[in-house]
Amino acid sequence: MDSEVLWVELGASSGEVAIGARVIVEGPWAVRVLGTVAGNDGSSLCIAATRAIERDRRAAPRVVGGVDVRYAVAADESEAEAWMSRGELPLGGAWYVPDPFMSFSATGLKFEHRAVADEGDLILLQISVPRRPEVWRATARVVRVLPIPEHERGMFMESEPPATHRVAVHFEKVGREAREALTARGLEIMRVRSRV
Repeated sequence: MDSEVLWVELGASSGEVAIGARVIVEGPWAVRVLGTVAGNDGSSLCIAATRAIERDRRAAPRVVGGVDVRYAVAADESEAEAWMSRGELPLGGAWYVPDPFMSFSATGLKFEHRAVADEGDLILLQISVPRRPEVWRATARVVRVLPIPEHERGMFMESEPPATHRVAVHFEKVGREAREALTARGLEIMRVRSRV
């Protein structure tokens, strides 16, 4: 591959690919190539690349939708262990409840709230998804805390002050069932949006 041409070796069962056909090529590299078949000698295709799109490197799709989350900041790993194994909150720990409309995947969350945690903090999470009775425990590491511009701030609950920051967290410990529920919720949202 160079900046404008991609050669693709054809397998025995690849079938006929017409010159002029529009194609999308994915490989082990970090981009998805869109192009048009410019040549076909029976064993390889010459594709004139029209566009290269960087692929999403996430292990699971990220979507925006409703997920119920409560979180508390842990002082250390022992508090996280006590939370995961026995459901024990830190002594004097407070629950924080962000707006449920957030960006989420099976690997993490991005929500709007106040800056009660700093980058690098370990947090304890309680997670549930709509129409499921289960509540799961997880721990996550805060990877970003960015201020929301004043003109974008709003109130999501009358009992809560408006969110001032966007907080992104990456799960450290989360059960398989919770990951599967978040993935299923994300796919459900994607299906509904694709029909609109």
